[in-house]
Amino acid sequence: MNSLAIFTTRLKSFLSDIPSLSIILIGIVMSVALSGWQNAADDRYPVSVVNEDRGEYGELVVSQMEKEEGLKITRDTLESASEKFHLGKTPCVLVINEDFTKKLKAGDHKDLIAFRASQDNLGSSYASETAINATLKIWAEEYSFLKLQDVTGNRGDRAAFDKMAEEIWAGGSHVSVDGTELLSSAPVEEQQDAHRTALPLYAAFAMFYLLIGGTWMIRLQNSGLLERSAQKNYSLVTFSLMEGLPGVLIALTGAIPAILLSEGAPAFLQILHMLLYLLSALGITFTICSVCRTFSTLIYASLTVTGIFSAYSGMFTKLPEWSSALKWFKLLLPGYYFMDGIQTGGSMIGALLCMICWIAVGFLAVFLRKKSRT
Repeated sequence: MNSLAIFTTRLKSFLSDIPSLSIILIGIVMSVALSGWQNAADDRYPVSVVNEDRGEYGELVVSQMEKEEGLKITRDTLESASEKFHLGKTPCVLVINEDFTKKLKAGDHKDLIAFRASQDNLGSSYASETAINATLKIWAEEYSFLKLQDVTGNRGDRAAFDKMAEEIWAGGSHVSVDGTELLSSAPVEEQQDAHRTALPLYAAFAMFYLLIGGTWMIRLQNSGLLERSAQKNYSLVTFSLMEGLPGVLIALTGAIPAILLSEGAPAFLQILHMLLYLLSALGITFTICSVCRTFSTLIYASLTVTGIFSAYSGMFTKLPEWSSALKWFKLLLPGYYFMDGIQTGGSMIGALLCMICWIAVGFLAVFLRKKSRT
């Protein structure tokens, strides 16, 4: 029996192991469903807008706000919007007063808009700034036109003035600011919404699949097949890899749907990082299965290791601040490098070194287990 025959036989065994294979299938279904839910979810900041303006400018402000991609504008009545606000169904209400247009045409900029927002909601500043900027744009045009009338002493061509103003606004700002970076300033930490991608969820299932699929090692060790393979001049490294790599291949194939649906780094980089992650998980599998003597012990160890490694790698949610006290522990976790890789396409050096270390530890564990039997 050559290496290819060992690999093929083990692959057929993995594919016929329905209970273990169902873990990968569940991971695929859940990750795809999660990704579909995230893509369908509307994460824009909701704003209820009440336009009571009797003129034409209130509608211009509402239209400008509706163009903002980050805002979800709902046109509403004052009574309905107030009720929704008090019931917590909308975090922000903007009311354009009835004399909005009249005041702007008179050059008055006071008491134009009423604004209500929850104090604990960060999106309210975005909504208010959008409304203020749109109002200032209209007010500036009206004020400039009124001043122009005072200077020239005639009414002038308002249509030509509006066209010129639109061209100026469309051209962007004509003011430039030279910025100076302070060397002593602390860098702003980039927030990563790791839980917003389907791939980390699948990766956790994949690690559990490889660990729980390590029952083949327990059976091989108990049957003495490792010793007999050594007698036929099969090295421990070759034999272990040919037995373990089929599981990695299945898990990597199952990751493709989640990779295609995930945001972040390019797909080919995510595949490479997933491969390094799975090979590291294979080394962890060798280590855990060399220690476990029974199937029940393996189940408990697999659940514990998968849960701790995945959670502390930030694969489910952002870690609390106290976790930085054990930052050194992250360097041992394949998921730590995996998360950085799929989000930003980060360097593979750390992931590669982590994989090499875990594979080496796994081979050492298998070797020590074999020595203990002789």
